[in-house]
Amino acid sequence: YQAALADIPGLKLWDLPANEEDLVNAQYIVIRINKETYGINRDQVVKLLAAEGIVARRYFFPGIHRMPPYNTEMPDAGGDLPITTDLCGSVCLLPTGPNVTP
Repeated sequence: YQAALADIPGLKLWDLPANEEDLVNAQYIVIRINKETYGINRDQVVKLLAAEGIVARRYFFPGIHRMPPYNTEMPDAGGDLPITTDLCGSVCLLPTGPNVTP
């Protein structure tokens, strides 16, 4: 994924730690899609990938501030969380595992 997505404007692969002290298993491959730069939004990307038989999923969606009981107790919370709201609409998971090929 790193090589394939490196030069695509508007797609940002979530950085994995580069040192051995912060080992991760790379179970999740997360990308952030910048609609203005890439030209389409995260939901459109997920639909296009699904049409090609690729299972990608929205990630961090909906934001916890949009779920009960928070959305009923604080319905305007999204206005106070612009970064969270942006991330919830722009991040998705790409498939991983032995069946993924370049």
